[in-house]
Amino acid sequence: MSGFYIFIARLILGLVLGIILTRIFRPEWNMITGAGMGIMLVAASYLMGFMRKKNK
Repeated sequence: MSGFYIFIARLILGLVLGIILTRIFRPEWNMITGAGMGIMLVAASYLMGFMRKKNK
């Protein structure tokens, strides 16, 4: 599986999880904010992966 497909899968799952978490903890926020939270989750996962590879 190429890196592009992994990125797309992570992006979709991050968006869905961000929207679900936003709806559970902050129901007054809209779906766009939830999608932003999902994008931040995906960015954080790539950042932590980069930092882990850098430290080895």
